[in-house]
Amino acid sequence: MIGAPAPEARLALYWAPGYDDPLHRLGSAWLGRDAESGAPMHQPVLPGLDIAELTADPRGYGLHATLKPPSAWR
Repeated sequence: MIGAPAPEARLALYWAPGYDDPLHRLGSAWLGRDAESGAPMHQPVLPGLDIAELTADPRGYGLHATLKPPSAWR
């Protein structure tokens, strides 16, 4: 079938809060970047933790949830 995924293909569902959602603002501050605008944001200070280092990788993706099955769907 044209357009059918290969048997080893995996699928996932993604969700992210809307731009006006308070969770978007909270997640953006935590990650140090607004995923919608790309603008840097001030991160909270937590003694003993380097939040900028801990959030360096997810900062590029923005706050979101990923739902995926533990194995390939057949």
